[in-house]
Amino acid sequence: MTQLKNLDDLEASWAEWMVEKNDRGKLTQGGTWRRDNPGEWEKLRAYYDGKGERPSLGSRTGKQMVELVDGIIEARGEPEEPPPTKPPDGTVRLPERPPHYVGGDPREIGSYTGLTMAPEPTFTTNGGFRYALDNTKDYFLPLGLKEWSSAPFPPNSDFRTQIALDGGGDIVIVGGEARFHSTNWIDDSNCLRVLGGRAGATVYCEGLKLQAVNGPTWSSPRNGVFQYCWIKAELYKDNHASYPTGDGCHPDIFQVWTGGVEQAHIRMNYVSGFTRFTGMTQLIGNLKRWTRNNVDLHFMVPQAGGQQVGNYMNYMWTDANFATVYDGGHNNWMDLGYWGGIREQLQMAISHPVFSYPPYVIRRGTQEWGPSTDPNGFRGALVSVGATQGDEHRMNHPNVTERWKWGKPTAADGADGDGTFVDEAKVGVGYVPVGYQ
Repeated sequence: MTQLKNLDDLEASWAEWMVEKNDRGKLTQGGTWRRDNPGEWEKLRAYYDGKGERPSLGSRTGKQMVELVDGIIEARGEPEEPPPTKPPDGTVRLPERPPHYVGGDPREIGSYTGLTMAPEPTFTTNGGFRYALDNTKDYFLPLGLKEWSSAPFPPNSDFRTQIALDGGGDIVIVGGEARFHSTNWIDDSNCLRVLGGRAGATVYCEGLKLQAVNGPTWSSPRNGVFQYCWIKAELYKDNHASYPTGDGCHPDIFQVWTGGVEQAHIRMNYVSGFTRFTGMTQLIGNLKRWTRNNVDLHFMVPQAGGQQVGNYMNYMWTDANFATVYDGGHNNWMDLGYWGGIREQLQMAISHPVFSYPPYVIRRGTQEWGPSTDPNGFRGALVSVGATQGDEHRMNHPNVTERWKWGKPTAADGADGDGTFVDEAKVGVGYVPVGYQ
């Protein structure tokens, strides 16, 4: 029997097993059995979720289902409980310490070994700030406040101001703020652009307040860590396509953009993001691994004089052949996911008939929407199911084990701010470290 560690949809597992047994004529039997035996299905689901005893089911299909779940449970082993990020005293504790950290105030270079103070950046009106770093060295970088505005309207559409970390090995940034003021439609700015550098090294960011057209943009083989960071992606009057050539800005809370990213592992814990367009995207290239825990992403209403051009989690889980492993936790939240008032299951490509991604499932309590309830498998037409706080979204693929919930986290979920894991008032130049586990 096939044993799949991370596939939650039992019927899909059962169907694959039947294919393996060349019993193709019975591929629809699992769905029929579930509809005809809702009580037994709930017992099976409880057993699978570790909330009930192994059921004794009488029908042949039911016994096969139980046997299949036995195999999945045996293959996945005992789940590891992650340490709590926020202890009972209400103080945030971050699960990962900065590289080279030996103790003390992480905002001071004396709390590390083997780090070199980063040189001052150069600044140009049409390029922003650039740190030129040596790949053989590891750096401590006090970001401070970096504030800048768009340059005069450029003669072409290939225009971007940014804070660029160009090269280097390990980089540690604790506290600081990037504040960009958009004054035209075409400056596709980045609050933090990570370029090149030594493969295998880590760029560590903690306590940052980042505001530009785009949040961090990854163009590096290095790993990235973002802990207790607040990110806002917004552009000039919400307009992403008003440049005369039809080009324009495409704001993202976090984006992946070539540069050897296939070697990179991005880890996020306690990250709050806001956008007037899209969420976290893999645009060019696919990360090796993306681990997100305690992440919340939010819709923003249009600015004065602007127009709402959309707010959705674009390109999440849509990398080619699921090359990226998404192995974050189940405490990620978002209130994005709409286009024209129709629920689009986190990203619009899932419902597009030309794509053929694995089944996508929305779960609300014991009710589910997915391939077993929609003959098109959410691929042939958009399906509106409304939105309820706590709706769970998941993709049934072995490389996708993270979960996203609809709505905003509460204090019971570990939120440190008002509906956010990160309190905006605590990050930036005045950031006081929240501590480590």
